[in-house]
Amino acid sequence: WLFFFFGSVDISLAGPRVRKVLQQFPSYSGEMPSDLQQAEDLWTDAEIHNFFFSSGFIKPKTRDSRPKVTQAMKEECYAALGLPHDAKLSNVRQAYRKLALQFHPDKNCDSRHSTLRFQQITEAYFTLCRVLEAASST
Repeated sequence: WLFFFFGSVDISLAGPRVRKVLQQFPSYSGEMPSDLQQAEDLWTDAEIHNFFFSSGFIKPKTRDSRPKVTQAMKEECYAALGLPHDAKLSNVRQAYRKLALQFHPDKNCDSRHSTLRFQQITEAYFTLCRVLEAASST
């Protein structure tokens, strides 16, 4: 087993970017990020630096890891719900409720098609709600 200790901190699981920043703080003995892989992959160099500079007090805000919704994805979602591309949030909710009742797995116990369709309309509904709520809040 090979362990690397930096000050009194085990950095054997830290990636190269975290190790590079830790070299700037040779006597660092504070806490490490709870998820080193996330820190390595998602945090900027400035966020990593601020974390160690503040002994773990300044933590980056969590980011939405969901992919950005493209225009094509929105069009697929509207089509899945049987709506025009300019439908409002209230229309999306109304269409979802109607289709969810129709295709719900509890109402169609033996139908694999209904289950897949229910999953499709549920995903479309949540995607459109996220997009339309974000658009209305800006």
